[in-house]
Amino acid sequence: MLYDSAKYISDSNKHTRARKYADAVLEKISAKELEDKISDKRNKDLLMSYPLVPLKNKKEVLHRYDFLQKFLKESKQFGAQRRASEAKAVSMGMQNLAMRSGYADVTRLTLNMETEMAQVMKPYFEWQQVEDVKLKIVIGKDKKPCVVCEKNSKTLKSIPAKLKKNPKVVEINDVYKQLREQHRRAKAMMEQFMEDGVEFTAQEMANLQKNPVIQPILKDLVYVSKDLTGFLNGMMLTNRSLPQRNFLELPILLICGAWEYGIPIKKFCLTGR
Repeated sequence: MLYDSAKYISDSNKHTRARKYADAVLEKISAKELEDKISDKRNKDLLMSYPLVPLKNKKEVLHRYDFLQKFLKESKQFGAQRRASEAKAVSMGMQNLAMRSGYADVTRLTLNMETEMAQVMKPYFEWQQVEDVKLKIVIGKDKKPCVVCEKNSKTLKSIPAKLKKNPKVVEINDVYKQLREQHRRAKAMMEQFMEDGVEFTAQEMANLQKNPVIQPILKDLVYVSKDLTGFLNGMMLTNRSLPQRNFLELPILLICGAWEYGIPIKKFCLTGR
């Protein structure tokens, strides 16, 4: 009765927007239906209500996170004003997804989803046989994912042209593109964390190091705790002039950016427990 009567106590536009959220929460529309409508019309209200559809399992959290990130990436083809409005809608969608999936905030959701995404793609970091060659994804010297191709134990400069359309090669290249995009997001995310002074637990740092894409970025950061400074090596803080200290024993840590990309030094905090 309340659902049907709501339209009489609000103007049409406000009721229409509110109904989209109510329909998502009450599961009057499925997540798949919302995805199709969002992809077709790029409706921002539907995008923000999309994460509120009840979740059936953890895989759905990762799928919806990935959908929101793809929507944001596609915004680059539009003008500045539309990009800004769609980015704001994605930000609200991320907040709704964090709330629906039980995370304390968007930061925790993002870190966990990026790590989950990397774990799903972990098999591609092992050799995959495709006819007479082997392929796998590795983290290159530039700390970015790349595809390595070998034939008879010799590294090839590129994947043979005849295999470009091979389903397995297409699959590996698709994963490679997703990991490159994750690297771009992770780098931007860490920069923002340094500016915002985001706090982390030691367990969260341990989970981040399981991500082969993010782990090289973490190694480029200088960790500071009171009068101790050093780099993170596993769960140890190391420095040439100081003995190793267990990361879990350090109560408060500051991280200063030691980026190769010429970014000004910033700081953010981590909580050791």
